[in-house]
Amino acid sequence: MNQVQIIAANLMQDPVPAMGSWKHHNCPACVFRGQPRPDTRQRGNHVFNNDGGIGYNCFNCGIKVNWSPGRYMSNDFETLLVSYGASDKDLAFLKLFIDEMVKSGDYEVAESATNKLFQRITKRELPQGAKSFAQWVQEDNIPEQFLSVLNAVHERNPYLIDLDLYWSPAKEHRMYDRFIIPYYMNGEIIGYTARHKEVDSNYRYVNQVSTSLLYNFDLLNDDRIKVILVAEGPIDAALMGGLSANNYQLQQAQIELLKAAQDKGKKIVIVPDRDKDGIKAIEQALEHGFSISCPDYGTVRTTDGRGIRHVKDLDEACAKYGRLFCVKLIHESIIDDPFLIEVQKGKWI
Repeated sequence: MNQVQIIAANLMQDPVPAMGSWKHHNCPACVFRGQPRPDTRQRGNHVFNNDGGIGYNCFNCGIKVNWSPGRYMSNDFETLLVSYGASDKDLAFLKLFIDEMVKSGDYEVAESATNKLFQRITKRELPQGAKSFAQWVQEDNIPEQFLSVLNAVHERNPYLIDLDLYWSPAKEHRMYDRFIIPYYMNGEIIGYTARHKEVDSNYRYVNQVSTSLLYNFDLLNDDRIKVILVAEGPIDAALMGGLSANNYQLQQAQIELLKAAQDKGKKIVIVPDRDKDGIKAIEQALEHGFSISCPDYGTVRTTDGRGIRHVKDLDEACAKYGRLFCVKLIHESIIDDPFLIEVQKGKWI
C-alpha cells in the first residue's frame, strides 16, 4: 500500500483492507451531501486496489471516488474523507503525498477519455461562407438575408445576440434563413446545429454533429467550473453557461462523460424543460445520481389567449425576465436529495 492508501484506510476504519475486494458499510457522507438522515442500510462501498488506487461509491447519496497514483484529489474524495473525520492536518498530509506522486513522473496516467473520443469523432465543417455575427456586422455591405436573421433572433430573445452565433449565405437547406450554433471540443469546432429564424418553422433544425456528444463539451474539463448545468437544447445551454444533451434524453455515451466529470468532483445538474419530455430527464437524473434544477418561471397565456401555461424553458424565460435573473434562479433551485427530486417530478407538469 502507498502512503495515501494507508492514511485513507485508517480514516475509513479499515487499516488492513483486503486488497481488491469491495467492503460494504454505512456511508458517512450521506448527510454531508444533503440526505435527511444517516445511511443505515450499508449502501457505502470502498475498495483499495493493488495498483495503488482507491475506489468508493454510495448507492444512497451517489458520491463516487476513483483515485489512482498520478492524479490529484477530487472534491468528492475530500468530502468523503472529511465525513470520516479527517482533520485539516490529515488532508494536508494527503495532498502533500499526492502532489509528490504527480510531480515525480513515476506514475503513468492513462490517456484521457476526452482525447480518445476526440480522435474518434468525425469533424464537420461549418457551412460554406459561414462567419460569426460579429464579423458580419462589420462588413461594408451587410447582406439583407443576414439582417433578416439577426432581427429575428433579436426579436425572439435579445440575449441570444450575446452568444457565439454564426450565419452562412449557403443555399443548401436554406442556410441563409438560419442562425448557426457551433459545437466545440478541445477548442476546435467539430460540428454545428442550424436553427431556422422562424420559431414555428416546419424545418427548424439542421444538425451536423454526433448525437453522442455534448454541446459546450470543454466545460467538463474546465477546473474552474464546479457545477455543470445540463439542458435539453444548445440555446438553453449557451444561455446558462452549461451543457446540452441535444435531446430530451441523455445517450449512454453522454451519461458516461457526465459520470466521469462527477467522479472528478463536479456536480451534475439536469435542468429539464417544463413538459412531458422534462419528466423523462428528471427520471434519468434520479437513475444516475445527478441533481436537478426546476425553477418556476411563472406562467403565460397560450397563443390563442384562452388559457394559461407554464413558461417552458430558459430561452423563453430570459426573453421575459432577463438572463441574469433566470440563471441565478436556476442555481438557487438546485435539488440534490432523491426524495425531493421525486416530489418535484410529481409537480413538474
